[in-house]
Amino acid sequence: MSGKYRTAAAFRRAIGRYFDRISYETPLEAEVQTGVTAAGRPVCERVPLTENGRPVRRTRYAMPPTLAGLCLHLGLSRREFLALSVREGFADAAESARTRIEAYLEEELCSRDKTTGVAEYLKLAGRWEPGADAPDAADMSMERREAILRRIAEDFGERDERKD
Repeated sequence: MSGKYRTAAAFRRAIGRYFDRISYETPLEAEVQTGVTAAGRPVCERVPLTENGRPVRRTRYAMPPTLAGLCLHLGLSRREFLALSVREGFADAAESARTRIEAYLEEELCSRDKTTGVAEYLKLAGRWEPGADAPDAADMSMERREAILRRIAEDFGERDERKD
């Protein structure tokens, strides 16, 4: 195993730098009615959403976060990342990184009309037959989307171990 990360703190900081490099935060805004015109039409403005007086922010990604991208950034093979991810002190940072990647995938699945990427993943994982129509998120219940995501999450580590 690579001796590149001798402490969990150094590993955690390097993971943080990966996400900092590919993401940025934007304030969440809502369109609210602030008045009415003389003709009776509503006047709306975008206002920042706040919680306890502080602006609510959303993480956006300039590049999709991936385990492969994280490993490349860390200078580790998947096998080395997986070995570190089970070591005491390192496990929380590795799990947090995986959770951020999964959160991105879930958000994408729930916010897109087409789920071609999910279908491709399912093909790779052996859970979707080539030639079948790709699932369309617009025709899919939220429960079905969540079931797909649970399968992806379950396979997430297993697939990485098989590739190494």
